Amino acid sequence: MEVAADACNNDAVFLAALGGAWLEVGDAKQALLRLERALLLDPELLSAQADHALALAALGEPAAREELVRAWQDRTDVPPVLWKRLNDPAPRLARGATQPGTGQADAPAAGWVQLREIQLLAGYEDNLAQSPRLSELTITPPDGPITLPLERPLEPRAGGAALLDMTWQGAISPSATRTYLVGVQASARHAPGNSDTDWHSVRLGLGAYQTTGEWRWQLQGRVQYAGGALTEDSRMWRLGLGAEGPAGDCSQRWYLEAEDRRYREFPINDAQVAGVAASLLCAVPSLRTWTLGVSLAWGRDRARSEQRPGGDQKKSGVGVRALANLGRNGRSGNPWFLDAQWRYSHSEDQEGYSPLLENNVRRSTKNQQLMLELTGPWFELAADSASSVIQVLVSREKSNLAVFSFDAASIYGGLRYKW
Repeated sequence: MEVAADACNNDAVFLAALGGAWLEVGDAKQALLRLERALLLDPELLSAQADHALALAALGEPAAREELVRAWQDRTDVPPVLWKRLNDPAPRLARGATQPGTGQADAPAAGWVQLREIQLLAGYEDNLAQSPRLSELTITPPDGPITLPLERPLEPRAGGAALLDMTWQGAISPSATRTYLVGVQASARHAPGNSDTDWHSVRLGLGAYQTTGEWRWQLQGRVQYAGGALTEDSRMWRLGLGAEGPAGDCSQRWYLEAEDRRYREFPINDAQVAGVAASLLCAVPSLRTWTLGVSLAWGRDRARSEQRPGGDQKKSGVGVRALANLGRNGRSGNPWFLDAQWRYSHSEDQEGYSPLLENNVRRSTKNQQLMLELTGPWFELAADSASSVIQVLVSREKSNLAVFSFDAASIYGGLRYKW
């Protein structure tokens, strides 16, 4: 998952809440920034649609509110509070227009908005430890290659598992153009029949956002601890600087980051990473409920120890993402959403990995991942807070050193609850 604080920037519910808070205290422009991104991520989010129309009305464009009222006239799934908000907009419109000459409004809701989420999933994985499939290993000493059978062949282990993820996110806005974010995320996986593959992680994310015109600047920090029986205990610190702004009808984002990784048992693997990334998120003109995104990344992984096998690494990656509203379960049902992502990454060592593996060839690794997430109402009475979740992940990693290749697939289903 993304950094907990950064996840706020990609959480439609959180952005809609923050936009609504800005509208409440009289800054329609700041509200519009958050609500437009919320609708780009989730075009069918009812609360964001209503507040977006009211923000436009507060800025002198009442047609959007009038059109939304007509569009919702025959719908039976619109909460009464939203109908009241749209049909009696005077209080919000009065607050939504900042008084001339003030330039800023007070921070929303004493500057504080928060979101809590817990997710519990159960499922099946066909390669719990991301293991290669090897029955023998060929080594290359100076006097010629030797093929050695493995006493214990390496094979993927399949089995059931449970995933638990807990997240808390908060935002405080001391002024109309500045927001501070904080997020904490704890995750764990337990496989009852293969508990030695269990893992856990804790992340803390902090962020500061400054709006200048149509651009939003981001300074973000992250600390992470991860461990497990087969996962070496590690600590990671990351600092990033980003900028987000319009690109025609799309949203563009540029990001620079520096990372420091430390390993408890094998400090020879410690590294410092620097990278740059860019992404573009666009609504599909002919499909109003679809949003497409593309991302590019490049980085360099520098070994802290001269003895690290392979030395420094060059890294690159590309990703494609599609977000879609798949419609409702009947006329009054809540919609189901699809989040589909494909990622490709390539890393290459700058030095030979080992004289005993393929004559000290430089390791090259290519990874592909296909991720699908389907979310929908758990039951209608709690549709705004509880949702069903189905997740599918297919991974394939190929390397010129067979010991670093693996295939893995998993499917999980369960419940996500936000409040």
